[in-house]
Amino acid sequence: MAFGSRAAPVVLKRARRVTASWPPVTTISRSLIKIWFTLLRPYLIFHIKLAIYFEKV
Repeated sequence: MAFGSRAAPVVLKRARRVTASWPPVTTISRSLIKIWFTLLRPYLIFHIKLAIYFEKV
């Protein structure tokens, strides 16, 4: 997990550099990510609540 968290910012920087060269693609991908997050947010919250509940039990 530690390796993944360290590698994440590097991957993000690379992704930003790549997407910076395609302005129309970034706007499309950003809107898609926003839609994806709004759709998955309740599902993720539900899973987190379940995990917390099962840890307590």
